[in-house]
Amino acid sequence: MLVKEKLMMREEFSEVDIAIANYVLEREYQLKQDSVRRIAQETYVSPSSIIRFCQKLGYEGYNDFRDDYLKELKYLSSHFKNIDPNFPFKRTDKNTVVANKLATLYEETIQDCLSLIHHDSLQQAINMLNKAKHIYLCIWCSSRVSFSF
Repeated sequence: MLVKEKLMMREEFSEVDIAIANYVLEREYQLKQDSVRRIAQETYVSPSSIIRFCQKLGYEGYNDFRDDYLKELKYLSSHFKNIDPNFPFKRTDKNTVVANKLATLYEETIQDCLSLIHHDSLQQAINMLNKAKHIYLCIWCSSRVSFSF
């Protein structure tokens, strides 16, 4: 789950945690300049509350949390520009609009995957396939029948 999603869902958040989450979501990229003390001052909580909040989200401390959150923001801003991958369409959208939004989402997903492929990793996978005696492919179909080749 994305850090941003965790901040927005607020599962098991105290009032202090909600105040910190709201601050982080509001500041976004400006969080880069914020220290624990500044956040504590702005949210009227103690600096240790900020650290505990970051630990609750699975980080060792504020710096780890901030760095990961900023990387995520950068990634999200450079990918999925046109469609929200979590909610690609609305209940009120017409069928053709839904189809177009899904097509755009698939295109963006494919482009995202292509951008993550590294030549060396791809070559290593090709070498492993070339050396294999047997290669098994399993295809999942909507009829719940599995095929092996």
